[in-house]
Amino acid sequence: MADTEVEELPWWKSARHVDEIAGPELRPEVRTFDGLALAEERRELTFDSFLRRFLKTSGHNLKELSSRSRGSRLLDGRIELITLGLSRYGLRARDFASLLDKHGATVTRWLNEGLRRERDDATSRQRLDDLDRAISDHRDNATMRNVAP
Repeated sequence: MADTEVEELPWWKSARHVDEIAGPELRPEVRTFDGLALAEERRELTFDSFLRRFLKTSGHNLKELSSRSRGSRLLDGRIELITLGLSRYGLRARDFASLLDKHGATVTRWLNEGLRRERDDATSRQRLDDLDRAISDHRDNATMRNVAP
């Protein structure tokens, strides 16, 4: 199998036209297998910008998320924050651990639980998708205030 050319693989299909493999700017309707926009379309956000957008769209606040409380709503919020921040926005786990004053192993547990929920629970997956869409579509009014009329 190692000597087989890629074109000889049973699932390989050659492109019929150069636009068939065009980037997302030419084919905006293209989605991943699970219906999300391609990664190239995702906004890159700083940690602070992601956090501000997450807090505004999720209904959670930082004081509660970083508290020692363990209610199910807070746990869900922490799991959503970590899962989105790490798996979809590529932010660093140690930044979240520091922000929430939690151990790195705890952040990893939340990520694992979030990924499990995303895989196994349609309601959780939809909630993450909705939050992700709101975060990435969020418009910052701060920049508009500084625009001359």
